[in-house]
Amino acid sequence: MVKSTILIFTSIFFALSLSEAQTQEESRRGFGISPAHIQLQGNPGQRVNSSFILAATNTTATSRYTIEVRDLNQSNEGTIQVVDAGLGYQSCASWISVAEELEIPAGGSMDIPITITYPTANPGHYYAYIIIQVQPERPSANIAVLVRPALSIKIEAMVLGRGKTNIEVKDMKLVPVTGKDNYCISLLASNPGVWRLDVTGDMLLYGPTSIFPTKVPIPFRPGGKPFEIYPGYEVDLICPLTEVPSPGKYRAEVRLLLNGAIRSVSNLEFEVPASLTGKSVSSKILTRSEFDLDMSVNPQMVELTLTPGAVRTVPIRIQNRDERTTEIRAYVSDVKMEVDGSLTFPAKIQESNDWISISPETVSIESKRTASIKAQVKVPRDTTGFGAFVKAVRINATGPLTVGGRVSGAEFGVLLVAKNPKSPPSKLEVSKPNLIYPVEGANPTTAVVPIYNSGGKVATFKGKLQLERTNGQVIAFMNLGKDQEEIILPGSSREFRMTLPPLDQGGFLVKAEFVTLGKKPVWERSEVSFTSTTTTPKGLK
Repeated sequence: MVKSTILIFTSIFFALSLSEAQTQEESRRGFGISPAHIQLQGNPGQRVNSSFILAATNTTATSRYTIEVRDLNQSNEGTIQVVDAGLGYQSCASWISVAEELEIPAGGSMDIPITITYPTANPGHYYAYIIIQVQPERPSANIAVLVRPALSIKIEAMVLGRGKTNIEVKDMKLVPVTGKDNYCISLLASNPGVWRLDVTGDMLLYGPTSIFPTKVPIPFRPGGKPFEIYPGYEVDLICPLTEVPSPGKYRAEVRLLLNGAIRSVSNLEFEVPASLTGKSVSSKILTRSEFDLDMSVNPQMVELTLTPGAVRTVPIRIQNRDERTTEIRAYVSDVKMEVDGSLTFPAKIQESNDWISISPETVSIESKRTASIKAQVKVPRDTTGFGAFVKAVRINATGPLTVGGRVSGAEFGVLLVAKNPKSPPSKLEVSKPNLIYPVEGANPTTAVVPIYNSGGKVATFKGKLQLERTNGQVIAFMNLGKDQEEIILPGSSREFRMTLPPLDQGGFLVKAEFVTLGKKPVWERSEVSFTSTTTTPKGLK
């Protein structure tokens, strides 16, 4: 019978339980490593030392081990893979010095030194894997399959300095969902920079008939964490749609974030045919912009109390902190507040309307300078019984083309709310927290709390989400509005999400409390209870 070797990787501390093939080994050896992830940083030409512990367990004899250095690869699905040295992007495998073979007595452990010598490399994140395998003794002739358990250590070496940081959309398709009568959007995101980045953001779909776009969020991984893209790789993100798009032409505005702010905006177009069943629809990229201008706008919201015939002028200050001259265009727009608190605007541009006029509508701002525009709000005299009039001053900034030929830009929206003195006060309605489970039988990973402003004025509020045991012990909490108060427009809804940590067995509560700020603070509370389990469902193994 032909002998073969199987290499098994595991991310847990000790080797996995033996398979049916492994039971044919003459002797079983287990071993463990710590840590499983080593992060280092240095400058070109610098030598950095580190180490890991290799422990031999459940053995009766001295164990021999081999150590290899390999590369990291990322698939389009976002999974991390170990590949041969030389096959990965941003590799530091050739920088690493470590012993190739060693022996450890039964039940013993050893501190294994490693050295990384930084070459003359550009700033960025570089990766490799150290693979440790047990070296078996000469096997018997009756062993059909020889198993060599292996453990891996991920090495992340950072070269300090300023390197290219960018994230962009390479392609987008409308594709059918397997086994379901629905469609999703397949979004291919790329990291052409030198740093590992989280992929967060959203997509605005402007349909053939709707005034406001449909907002489609960039998905998260099971457990509530964002997908990562390693430098030089691409990840295919599957964005679910709530309904099948109707036939017609669509424009998609994909906004990818970096450090919580919009970094790149890609505009694409596609057309949904009259008969869509089972077909994929490709898109065409129209424009790409990098939102890299360093600018600020103040104020971000103005709430005015006005009676019919009243006029009020609102100054808006635009500061250009960038090194480049920027061109500003301001115009009036309808606005909708999304559940995450962001603002969306219709595709149609309004220079002015019966209530609001802007002056000037265009302005050029030199580097390190400030300019002001004025928005005049006038309530028509024949207007009676209005509750709250909500518009926005939308400000678009453009700069010179980037080195890669992209448009540099920035976008801001200043909320203008005109309220009637007789409008009812704001009123928050807090719903029961919704728990999100990654698979059936698992513990919840996220709590979502919806709130609604049923009043006639803007609600300014703070709040807190909290996870605690039924005995009152606090496990985790998240403050809302700590640095800046949250707002919600009249007749609008918001959602707040908290990622839940891994839980042991027992009873738990998720509590939500919000307070409306003002002369008479009003508290609103809700909660939900659940029982956790320590059993790992099949879908998460």
